[in-house]
Amino acid sequence: MMNVPEVALSSLISAAELGIIAVGLTMTFSILRFANFSHAPMAVVGAYMAYIFNVNLGLPLLVAFVPATVVMGLFGVATELGIFRFLRNTGDLTPMIASLGLALAIQYSVQSIWGPQFLRFNYPLEPGILVFGAHITVPEIGIIIMAAAALIGFISPPWVRRCARQRPTPAWPPPRASIPTA
Repeated sequence: MMNVPEVALSSLISAAELGIIAVGLTMTFSILRFANFSHAPMAVVGAYMAYIFNVNLGLPLLVAFVPATVVMGLFGVATELGIFRFLRNTGDLTPMIASLGLALAIQYSVQSIWGPQFLRFNYPLEPGILVFGAHITVPEIGIIIMAAAALIGFISPPWVRRCARQRPTPAWPPPRASIPTA
């Protein structure tokens, strides 16, 4: 027989995980004005960075998130300076295609480095807390809190709305480039 509270809680946790990434993607789109298809693969690389700091270097899981976040922030800055900055005034399609190429490069690099097998973080498994007939662990509570904080942080600050308003949306269709033939 299905445990409805357990399924509902599992669904809430999965939605919170996706919500964290969705808030980042929405913020990126509202500021840069293009759909960055490499956003989710970068989140995957962030998880692998946390895995390296946790399992290979022996840091506790919560502590491992800090250097992983710093590394991924630097990786994001590097992709901005190395790829997207040069495509800023080329219309909407070119940065999207570049981000799709970057997403594929990241995806295949991750698979070639870590392989297709499942990897586990190094943290003690505890039974969890019983809430309304469902068990929830401390990391799952953290995921829900982080998703709520990301959503509130994205909606609330006026600087986010100001950044989104300051970048004009390019005209569509983009102007055609003429190539002199004479």
